[in-house]
Amino acid sequence: MCEATIKNEGDDYVIQTYGLTKRFDERIALNNVDLSVPRASAFGFVGPNGAGKTTFIRTLLGLTKPSSGAINLLGYTMPRDHSLALARVGGIVEEPRFHPHLTGRENLKIVAAAREPQADGRIVGALERVGLSDRAHDLVKTYSTGMRQRLGVARCLLADPLLLILDEPMNGLDPGGIDDFRLLIGSFVAEGRSVFLSSHLLDEVEKTCDHVAIIDQGNVLMQGLVQDIARRDKPTIKFRCDSPDDAARLMAGQPGVDNFGRQEGSLIVTINAGERDEIDNIVANLNRRLVEAGISVYAIETERVSLEKRFLEMTSRLGARG
Repeated sequence: MCEATIKNEGDDYVIQTYGLTKRFDERIALNNVDLSVPRASAFGFVGPNGAGKTTFIRTLLGLTKPSSGAINLLGYTMPRDHSLALARVGGIVEEPRFHPHLTGRENLKIVAAAREPQADGRIVGALERVGLSDRAHDLVKTYSTGMRQRLGVARCLLADPLLLILDEPMNGLDPGGIDDFRLLIGSFVAEGRSVFLSSHLLDEVEKTCDHVAIIDQGNVLMQGLVQDIARRDKPTIKFRCDSPDDAARLMAGQPGVDNFGRQEGSLIVTINAGERDEIDNIVANLNRRLVEAGISVYAIETERVSLEKRFLEMTSRLGARG
């Protein structure tokens, strides 16, 4: 269907926006958004309902005009180079729509007829790739919501896209379907394609994407690597030990300890350090101090901060300002 590897072209970013703003009368749906989406990445765009996710996607794809700001898509200026940019973009906005009384394959044939001649030859491979080969000749009205989502991705693949823009693509998928979809996105990125997906399924974004932006009330609050955003706080270490009360008393005044407390048979310590080697040295010294005091340490664990926790903190903080 498609080339095994997609050759990178142009800049290092497939999407760049500068001061992108969209107003609907007095309401600001997007507020001065600067966003950069790296090439050959899975980029998650997360936010609560009404945050501006779908408006941003519609503006990217030229379905609505920005009030101000600039958009660069695959190295092309939008909307000036609209046709050139969108020729290698596949997009799903909200729930994908199809002709319900036609089969999945027939729906794709209609779309392919409006594209370049090679698009028709990609239909079989696209259906196979999204796991719909066995249902290709069934009417779309018999498809589940998840199957229509997958057919929407197959429709995107007819363009042999460098960039896929997907709005809530995991809606309607069962856990097995979500796992399959995650693998599908990973395979696109491995080929050199880029995937920009909006979602409220924060745990799945964390598992699927390597970059993320958090949006609320039209403002992008934070963007970067998922792992970096999730761990921006000072590291928290859990010492499972036989006497957490005694262990806590030993922490006062210890070098590198920012805060400490007890929790369900464990000592919880916040480390005042950022570099991995420095953190490791502090943890080793604390463990040595506990053992020398006759306290048995059963396990040492790093408390993981999830993307969901960071998301809730950031969106709550914005709401508090309003």
